[in-house]
Amino acid sequence: MTDTSEDARWGDRVPWYLRHAGSAVSGNVDSWLELVGQRLEKLFVFNEIAVLNEAHFGCSLETETLRRFQFSWGTPLGTQLKSYFLPAEVRLQAQSDASADPEERESAMAAHLQRISRKASPAGGDPKVNAEAFLADAKASSTRAARTKAHWATRINERIAVLETIMRTADSYGTSPRAVITLVADIRRISAAANVPLDVRGSPPLIYPLEQPLLQREVIDPLLTRLAARWPDRAKELVTAYHDVMSGRPLDEVFSSAFKTVEEIARALTGDAGFEFADGDLTRYFPSLHPTIRVGIGKLRAHRGDSASHGRKAPSVSEIRYLLFQICNLALLLLDTQPKVRSVPLD
Repeated sequence: MTDTSEDARWGDRVPWYLRHAGSAVSGNVDSWLELVGQRLEKLFVFNEIAVLNEAHFGCSLETETLRRFQFSWGTPLGTQLKSYFLPAEVRLQAQSDASADPEERESAMAAHLQRISRKASPAGGDPKVNAEAFLADAKASSTRAARTKAHWATRINERIAVLETIMRTADSYGTSPRAVITLVADIRRISAAANVPLDVRGSPPLIYPLEQPLLQREVIDPLLTRLAARWPDRAKELVTAYHDVMSGRPLDEVFSSAFKTVEEIARALTGDAGFEFADGDLTRYFPSLHPTIRVGIGKLRAHRGDSASHGRKAPSVSEIRYLLFQICNLALLLLDTQPKVRSVPLD
């Protein structure tokens, strides 16, 4: 479950916004944007990486980012980057993106038809047309905030990709390696100061979600090692679940399969083929579990099967990654907890 930027379909370098599609960074993102913008302005105003042709660098950046950043001739590149990273600019783009959503277009069309209907009828227009306009406007209004937030997250991910491209392009120049090292250190310090969980590692530099390597080291690696020694098929199933997310398998199916895996681990540990993480199962075999943990297990269980279909939509990509880590954490907890009643484990 490692982050990689390598994929032949994308010239062996997958942009951040594709590696982490649907995810949203946390922390004081506005502060992070302002500090990164100021740092990039300084990078080019003082030509810290010894760029011989700033316009060429700007055009290359536009190409490498697939025009997520658009270079303007005649304006200093540092000034353009500072403006591009302004929080207000990100919000304006997100609002503009939301205004172009199908819900807004449908609302606008319904309102247009309503105006035509009212002009044609002195009695206030066709009631059916009026009702359709009202419903379309209500639908657009009720989802606008969530849609704007989702577009904002997308625009943030694009800026992380642009930052990563700048660092990698500067590293490829090779004219001032020390300046690139300093830039990477500053970005890491800015991320820490703004409580934004991003890390920068490697040469050329690559940005990682900070929690991913920590979870990999503290949860995933120990779990898979221990599972592989006793139940190698279960270890493979959890790895497969992550790959299923990346391959586009329906996310509710991914979750159900992964939870089934941890259920089978519990059955092997307890010797109870009917173990289902029901409250009675936990009371019988794991009575020492903290009440908060029991509640969390219950909520995980409720996402599966019939409980997941009562008006709920499938989890998003970012949510399913979190849920998979929760499942892995639960599996690790089971391995560390001695069941109260235990028969010979079922392999």
